[in-house]
Amino acid sequence: MMILIFEGYEGHEFTLVKEIRRTVFVESQGADESAVFDDSDTNDDTRFALVMKDETHAVATGRITRCDKNYKLGRIAVLESERGYGTGKKLVNALCREAKECGARDILVDAQLHAVPFYEKLGFTPTGEKEKYDIGILHLPMRKELQWQRRIKAKASSSV
Repeated sequence: MMILIFEGYEGHEFTLVKEIRRTVFVESQGADESAVFDDSDTNDDTRFALVMKDETHAVATGRITRCDKNYKLGRIAVLESERGYGTGKKLVNALCREAKECGARDILVDAQLHAVPFYEKLGFTPTGEKEKYDIGILHLPMRKELQWQRRIKAKASSSV
């Protein structure tokens, strides 16, 4: 499997994003299709990810969007046939790395309630905000601090 990170909501890659979102959110979860695609998709500060099983078969998707000084994960969708194999973990970790490379210190996500344990295993914690609806599904706001390693120059010590 490979993970493709890209910008832009036009072209073949975004067609694959739309197919996965429709399958997961609209067909499986009953979300309103018009709500599944929003302004974040056309935001210049949004990057998308596709987990590709091979060159033509995408099995998962997600996005990160810049919000203030951080980034927010969104529309994480894994095809049912690919769940339980670490696909979602690879996808979320790749998007977290991308956010970190873009300068984010924290990454946010509104997790569907059934997915809260999944995000907790990846280091996310509830923000303390109230649960809220997105695409007609109840979500819990969560946050993860992205680890920054300090580069410390070792001082040479001399013994006399």
